[in-house]
Amino acid sequence: MAMSKPPKKKPKEPAPSLYLRLDEATYAALMSYINAQKAPPEKTTVGLVALREFLQREGHYPPRG
Repeated sequence: MAMSKPPKKKPKEPAPSLYLRLDEATYAALMSYINAQKAPPEKTTVGLVALREFLQREGHYPPRG
């Protein structure tokens, strides 16, 4: 008896992206923060956490239904 192939998984959709251009002072502050950490995080991680904290303070995170 021939074995059937498992069904193909649907490929994941890429996550939405947001690209930012920073002025020099903001970039310098970002890099200063990152470089001050014992285990420096990725720039993307810092930006995502900062954005979530801002949205939470403004009452928009987590999103409602």
